[in-house]
Amino acid sequence: MMWRSNYLRRNRFNPAFESWWDVNRLQREMGFRLGGTVGPISRAYPKLNAWTGDEGVIVRAELPGMDSKNLDITFKGKTLTISGKYEDETESTEVNYYRRERRVGDFSRSLELPFDVNEEMVEANLSQGMLEIKIPRKPEDQPRKITVQS
Repeated sequence: MMWRSNYLRRNRFNPAFESWWDVNRLQREMGFRLGGTVGPISRAYPKLNAWTGDEGVIVRAELPGMDSKNLDITFKGKTLTISGKYEDETESTEVNYYRRERRVGDFSRSLELPFDVNEEMVEANLSQGMLEIKIPRKPEDQPRKITVQS
C-alpha cells in the first residue's frame, strides 16, 4: 500500500483525484464526529474489547481515574451503554493550563450485543482503571448440544 499513498501524494493536485480527496476528507470527518473508526484506530471513548462465549459476553473498558460513583451501566434491549463523568480536578476557575490532555466531562459509549441478555445476572467490576462487565445470555438463547442418534 506504500506505493499507493506515495502515488496519491505526488498526484494530489491532479484534477482526476480531486473528488477522491473530498470523499476521503469527508470519511475522516464523519468518522471522527460520529465516534467511529478511521483506519485502525478508534476515537470512540472509552476504548473497549468485547468477546463472546457460549455463556455470554465479557466487555472490558479502559477508564483510568474513574470513580465508580460517576459510572452508569444500562441495558435497553440488546444495547449496552456505558456512560459517566470525569470531574475537573481543579477547584479554581483561575487556572491557566500549560497543557491539558486528560478528559473532563461526560462520555457515553453504546455497544449492540449479538443476543438477548439476562439483565439480572450481569456483573460489573471496576479495578485499577479497568471496567469488566460479565453479561450472561438468557437461558433460552444459550446454545444447546444435540445428541445425534445412530
